[in-house]
Amino acid sequence: MHVLSKARPTELRALRSFVSRCYGDEAFHELLTRYEVLRYSKGTAVMLVKKSLAKRAPLAILAKAVASGVIAGWLSRGGFVPSPWLFDELKRIGYEYKCAVEIGEQGVKAFLYGNDVLVASVLRIREPVRVGSYVAVVDGRDGSVIGVGVAVLDRDGVERAKNMGRLLDVAILNVFDIGRLIRDERSLLLFQPAKLKPSHR
Repeated sequence: MHVLSKARPTELRALRSFVSRCYGDEAFHELLTRYEVLRYSKGTAVMLVKKSLAKRAPLAILAKAVASGVIAGWLSRGGFVPSPWLFDELKRIGYEYKCAVEIGEQGVKAFLYGNDVLVASVLRIREPVRVGSYVAVVDGRDGSVIGVGVAVLDRDGVERAKNMGRLLDVAILNVFDIGRLIRDERSLLLFQPAKLKPSHR
C-alpha cells in the first residue's frame, strides 16, 4: 500500500534548492507556512498538502485521496524535478512565474504531444534561466503552465540562434507535459523523468 509520510531532510533540501534559486528563500518559507511537505512511498512524488487538511486527516487517509494534495515535483537521481503545479501554487500565493519560458501556439501544440520546444517557438524568457536547469513551459496565449522542461539554451543562446536563422534548434527539452494527465493520471505519483541528466540546478 502506498502511503504519504513526512518529507525527509534530503527531500526538503531539494525542494528548497529549486524554489529558493528561482523565487528566493522567502517564497520557500511561505510555502512551509501554508503546506505540509509529504512524500509518496514507493514513488517519486513530493506533495504539498494544506496544513489545515493535514491536521484533520491522518496521512493514511490522505494517501487514498490524491486530489487532497498538490504534486510539487519528483525526485530524480538525487535531484528535484518541479511540477507545473508548483509554479501554479507559487503564483497563487503571490509570486509571478520565474525560471520559465513562454512559447507560441505551434510550440504549445507540439509540446503537449511530448515534443521539445524549438527556438522558433520561444516568445519570452522569465529569468533566472540557465542551461541545464528545469523551467516551467508557459502557454504564451493564456499564461498557463503546460509542463516542465530543461533549458538547452539560455536567453543569449536563444537570441544567437534566432539571429543565425537556427529556428529549428531545440531550446527546451520536454520533461513533463500536462497531456500526461489524459494518458495516465495515476502514474503521476510514480513518474520517472527519463530524458535527463540535470539535477535540481
